[in-house]
Amino acid sequence: MTITTEREQAHPPTPQAVLQQLRVVLRAAQRYSAQMEKQAGLPGAQMWALQEIVDTPGLRVGDLAVRMSLHPSTTSNLVERLETGGYITKLRNATDQRVVKLQPTDAGLQLVSRSPMPRRGLLPEVLGAMPVADLMQVHAGLQALVNRLDVDGGLLS
Repeated sequence: MTITTEREQAHPPTPQAVLQQLRVVLRAAQRYSAQMEKQAGLPGAQMWALQEIVDTPGLRVGDLAVRMSLHPSTTSNLVERLETGGYITKLRNATDQRVVKLQPTDAGLQLVSRSPMPRRGLLPEVLGAMPVADLMQVHAGLQALVNRLDVDGGLLS
């Protein structure tokens, strides 16, 4: 658990300082994705999706969306790009054509085996390695920010 020092209590962070921290986080994630694309040939999100499919052959698009915390349409776009690139194939269920299972191709397996780590992206890796108390603190702070944005009811709708 992080302990707040007397100095931090006497001088709370300014909105500008917090904004700067958010920018650092976003730039780090963007740089990592660009580095992944340069080294592996796929942007970070596509590499993460491919890693999930390699780890769980037969994964359905909806399950992939849940694992990546993405909207299903965003996930479908990732899957289309991976299929077009020859890294995965989509197999339809013979009895229910709506069910699509994702399989890595040999090219997808080779790409994952030679790509840099972490393949699931910088932020998922760092967040996953954080102590629970720190993760809870980050979650609470970000939830407060999301609540203030009023995404569904005002500022961004």
